[in-house]
Amino acid sequence: MDSTLKQIAETEVTETYLALAREFQDQQLYGKAEETIFLALEKFPNHPFLLSRLSTLYLHLDMPYKAIGILDKLIQHHPRITFTYFLRGKLNQNRRRFDSAIADYESALSDSAKDSQVLQQLLPLLISRGQPERALKTISRYQQTLNQPNLFAELEAEALFNVGENVAAFKRMREVLMSRPDDKRLLKRYLHFSIRTSKKNPRDLYNILIQSVPGLPQLSEEDLIDLEVDYLIERNRFSEAVAAINEGSKISKRQFYWRKRHALATYRRGAVEEGCDALMALFEERSTDTEIRDILEQHYCGQGKKERWLQIVRDIAKPQTGNLGLFDYIRELTGKQDHLHICELNYSEFMKMVEDFNLVRSRFLEETFQRMPEYILESLTASIAIGGTVPSTVDLWTQVTRWRKRIGKSPSFTIENLDAAFPLWLFAFHLYFLFKSHSEFSVRFDSGRLVKDRIACILAIDDLCIEVDLSIILRPESKRLKELVKSSNGFRWRLGGIEPDLMLHEVNFYSDRQMGELLDRLAELLENTGKSLPRSKKEV
Repeated sequence: MDSTLKQIAETEVTETYLALAREFQDQQLYGKAEETIFLALEKFPNHPFLLSRLSTLYLHLDMPYKAIGILDKLIQHHPRITFTYFLRGKLNQNRRRFDSAIADYESALSDSAKDSQVLQQLLPLLISRGQPERALKTISRYQQTLNQPNLFAELEAEALFNVGENVAAFKRMREVLMSRPDDKRLLKRYLHFSIRTSKKNPRDLYNILIQSVPGLPQLSEEDLIDLEVDYLIERNRFSEAVAAINEGSKISKRQFYWRKRHALATYRRGAVEEGCDALMALFEERSTDTEIRDILEQHYCGQGKKERWLQIVRDIAKPQTGNLGLFDYIRELTGKQDHLHICELNYSEFMKMVEDFNLVRSRFLEETFQRMPEYILESLTASIAIGGTVPSTVDLWTQVTRWRKRIGKSPSFTIENLDAAFPLWLFAFHLYFLFKSHSEFSVRFDSGRLVKDRIACILAIDDLCIEVDLSIILRPESKRLKELVKSSNGFRWRLGGIEPDLMLHEVNFYSDRQMGELLDRLAELLENTGKSLPRSKKEV
């Protein structure tokens, strides 16, 4: 009885905290919403509803690193809550960690009807990642378990198509269309499937269908020309395809689309250089087009010109450093974990830019730092890495608000918050450039580690890996903690034992003259653990 009453009381209290946090969030008082949930977690540590609410708050604020940390904790303490795996799977998929996403989605399955949302994410991912057989097995299992033979039939047809079962795929897609004959998207998909399995031109097949199947939607002349172009290209009839593309271009407002079709047809008929020139012009105009980007990458890398391709992408990215998709692509292309790997600035050049800013701060505040979502730091990192420039807070704010407006969102912070966080970010960047320019360490910057773990940069040489931690700088009361501790990756160095001697406006930075002092201190700390800094390091 007592335990039941305690549980009821606990539920009422958590619901009160959750309602209050939701009210703060609706008022866009995100800091207060977060603080409310933290207060509740002090009373009820690892409570599943509280952790879930905190993770969704971070997702709303576009703070994926924080969200995934909370989801990891939820899974650790409440592994039976399957929806948590689904949320983490979506985050991993967004971060292009596809194998992890697939594993999470599969952990979220319960072989019941409520798995539909998970399967809508998992099945297309399996197909796109070259695992159609696995998708087919999953579809078959659910069709049998739920006794629904037409469940996910369209995705089944897609998977059959990808394993080479073209006739079976076409038949399955026809069954799907007959069940929903008024669906225009399905009709176009069915006609597209017919291109590989039928000798009939899709226009002729459509005319047959429209006379025999009641309720079919009307396709426009542009739709039919579009299908005919695919039909002609599939049969290597490129001259006719180009003529059809020209006709489509005359009647359409989608000029970029038809120019792209023309460039692709030119490339695929064997006029590679002409096609690439046309595709390059289109890519310069719209660098978000991943199909064009992938074809150009394949062309350049296939010729052993990866560095040339990387330089082209960098040049295109420079005027649009706010394009985080392109920045992510550059990082993926280089294969480097260092987010500033392509940056050509050195310490002196970076500090000259910092000197031009009117930085004002009384002290670094962790609360302000925590309020900032990852995407704003990513935008700043992209500007430094690609453009070799440090934008002002006003320029950064303008860049981010324009991008957020395009995706229908507004920033979850104010420009005053940005002004407060900016000096700390510059401090982290200056450490990266200091060690990169004035030591022999291999230096790495990871914006996610800075946001999540307060790691300004990561130093590596031989078998040593040292994470430079800003905890003491953010929380002076942490000075009682050990400066150097072991971490899962090597060592964590809590910087703060040596005071910076270079003051720019009201912010202190380390000067290049202090490099020797910093390295001596690091060597001393390492010796206390039985490790030693390579001799050349101590002589720098």
